[in-house]
Amino acid sequence: MPPQHGTYTDKLNNVIQVIQLGRKTGRLSVQRGEGASLEQGEVIFYRGQVTQASLGYLSDQQALFQLQSWSGCLFTFIPQGGERNTGPQPPVTGPQLPVNQHLPTTQSLPNWNREQAPIPNNRFTPYEQVIPQRLREMQSSLWLLEQAGLTRNHRRLLLLIDGHRNIAELTRLTGRSPEEIRYLLLDLENIGIVR
Repeated sequence: MPPQHGTYTDKLNNVIQVIQLGRKTGRLSVQRGEGASLEQGEVIFYRGQVTQASLGYLSDQQALFQLQSWSGCLFTFIPQGGERNTGPQPPVTGPQLPVNQHLPTTQSLPNWNREQAPIPNNRFTPYEQVIPQRLREMQSSLWLLEQAGLTRNHRRLLLLIDGHRNIAELTRLTGRSPEEIRYLLLDLENIGIVR
C-alpha cells in the first residue's frame, strides 16, 4: 500500500489516463483521508491496460470505477520492468489477468489493440470519414459521462456529435489531433453513449 507521502492530485482519473496513454507498466497506489476514514487502493497496469484493481473490499472493475471518481488524494506510481525509476522497484504481485482480458476502462475496449490499429496520419483516411452516432438522448449521455468521470474535452466532443459530422470535421472543430479524437471517441463508446 502507499506510503504516508506521495503526489497530490485533485482528480485521480487524470492520473489513470496519463498512465494508460503512456502505456506504462507498474503499480499505482493511492490513499485519501486519515485515521478511521483512511481509504487505500491500488491499480496494476501492464502496457497501459488495467490488469488488477482493489479498494477496500472492492476489486477489479468495481474498485476501478470507484477510484476513477476520487478527487483530492495522494498517489504513488512505481514503474515495473524496463522503465526508469529513481527508487527500488518492488515486484508487481498477485495473479494478473491476461492482456487480452484486461478490465474495461475509460481508455480501452475489449478486442481492440492499439498496437494493431495504428492511428491514421493521412488527412484523407477512411477513418476520418467515419460519422460517429449518439446512442442516447443528450441528458442521459451527459449523466453517464459525468458518472464515468470523463473530461470536459469528452463533453465538448459529445456536444458536437450530431450524426452528420465526420471525424475530420470533429478534428477541425475541436482543434485536436485525429489521435486525440479517436481516444476520446473510444472513451465515449466504452460507456455506451456513441458508436
